[in-house]
Amino acid sequence: MGIRFSKNMAWGIIFLLFSGFVLSESLSLPYRPDAEIAIRGGFFPTILSSLLIILNIILIFQKNKDSDKEKTVSRKAIIRVSSIVGGIIAYIILLPVLGFIVSAFLFVVLCVRTLGEQSWKKASLFAFLMVIAVYVVFHIFLNVRFPVGILGF
Repeated sequence: MGIRFSKNMAWGIIFLLFSGFVLSESLSLPYRPDAEIAIRGGFFPTILSSLLIILNIILIFQKNKDSDKEKTVSRKAIIRVSSIVGGIIAYIILLPVLGFIVSAFLFVVLCVRTLGEQSWKKASLFAFLMVIAVYVVFHIFLNVRFPVGILGF
């Protein structure tokens, strides 16, 4: 037995929660006293997240042609989504400990294996190439510092 709801309702709720989080974080950013106009660093994120909240509320209550055909979410889909959410939480926890390279590699492998159902070899190769590409672009070219873990990279 599965949970019955429309896709619009599910995505609307997920993004409504995310938008609420972004709004609360953007409101907590401090004012810049040295600026000519006293606006916070979160001015634009506040506007955009407020707009997203309004649009997500519309999405939740929107009726579309498929609204009469409510679909049952399979157990496999729930496990996939739960795996990705768990992976995000693990990534956040492990990032300061293991550093960006190892944490991102493990997270990308999890995502590719869970969503793409690829072999371990293909998932690992893709994760390796992706992490190296992100590292080269952001760290080497743009000089963005990534968290370094206990392994030193």
